[in-house]
Amino acid sequence: MIDEKTANVQDRGRNSTAAVAGNVFRLSGYVPVTMEMLLLRYWLAHGRPQSVRLLPGGEAFVEFRDKDTATVSGKFLHGWLGDGS
Repeated sequence: MIDEKTANVQDRGRNSTAAVAGNVFRLSGYVPVTMEMLLLRYWLAHGRPQSVRLLPGGEAFVEFRDKDTATVSGKFLHGWLGDGS
């Protein structure tokens, strides 16, 4: 839960608080592909920033590589490279 500039974080049975400055995305540990896709959508919606701060900690980096030639339902697929720390 985020209350103004502080987030109450519950991660793997531990409770903590984290300062929130600007936009953050909630992601921790090994995550389903669905969450990675949501992170990508978040990154796109926020203007493709250089990195996205993660809660409870770390940051994610997304780099546009190239457009693929494949289409699905008439839409072009894009190639992306992701990394996190």
